[in-house]
Amino acid sequence: MGSQLDDFSSFGLGLESKSSSASNHQRYISASTEGIMNGLRLEVSCPLCTFRIPYNTACIETYPFPPKTTAIGMLGAAAGWSEALFLNNIKRIKYGVLIESPGEESKETAVYFKSYDRDGAEFEQPSPRPGGKPHRMTRSPIIKYFLRRPKWVLYFASDEPGLIESVYESLNDPKYPVTVSDSESLFYPERIDFARYFASVLPVKTRRLRTVFPKDSISGDLRVGDWIEDSRCLILPRQYLAPVDFTKEGRSRRAIYLNLVAFSGYELCLENDVEVYCFGEEQVCLF
Repeated sequence: MGSQLDDFSSFGLGLESKSSSASNHQRYISASTEGIMNGLRLEVSCPLCTFRIPYNTACIETYPFPPKTTAIGMLGAAAGWSEALFLNNIKRIKYGVLIESPGEESKETAVYFKSYDRDGAEFEQPSPRPGGKPHRMTRSPIIKYFLRRPKWVLYFASDEPGLIESVYESLNDPKYPVTVSDSESLFYPERIDFARYFASVLPVKTRRLRTVFPKDSISGDLRVGDWIEDSRCLILPRQYLAPVDFTKEGRSRRAIYLNLVAFSGYELCLENDVEVYCFGEEQVCLF
């Protein structure tokens, strides 16, 4: 899935281990001061889901994380946004994601039948008209990948007064069912306090990353740093072209893509500083 990230010259290996911990309680404080970003942290998991990579056809691969368009759509379902409001808010909300556990990858194979009336096809379909000629049919195998029991931490931030606060409140009483990917992948929180509101999210500089980040946001070399003790599965850094926004509306709507680098199970050490945002003690790259 995706293309392996090979634009960095050095990729060392650190053997130190470090426990990733943060405070489990954040008091809810209402804040709408202009210029200050409010933040929202969501713990999301799902028994089975898929996030289709749209530029693949015969082999339908999946992103290892919910793309920004999907994650903002979850908020829109909870808040009851219209399409126009969703397209407006996706530009006003920054997004970040930590792959806590990539889950187990599974796949299914299906066969699509295509009918046409040329010679050389493998199958025939009887004509619906009496005495009509049978239609030839051809079959095409499709392989679709799924993620079983993945876990992510999703981060949202915006300086729009009241936007994040209203989304946080709507998650306690969603207007529409909240799904993780398709309509069959309903979101079931594992804990009561799955959502945390942050009255202030401030930018800082760092050289260590644990979250998905835009490829163009960093420069220089990188290497593997500290392993995360409670991680059960590792993902090597891979690049994905993922949707982050849309142009136009309705049937004319087209996705805008961004090159993102995803990994899991360890920290990446960078040669140069990169801007991240603090959600309590957690540092997150937003895009």
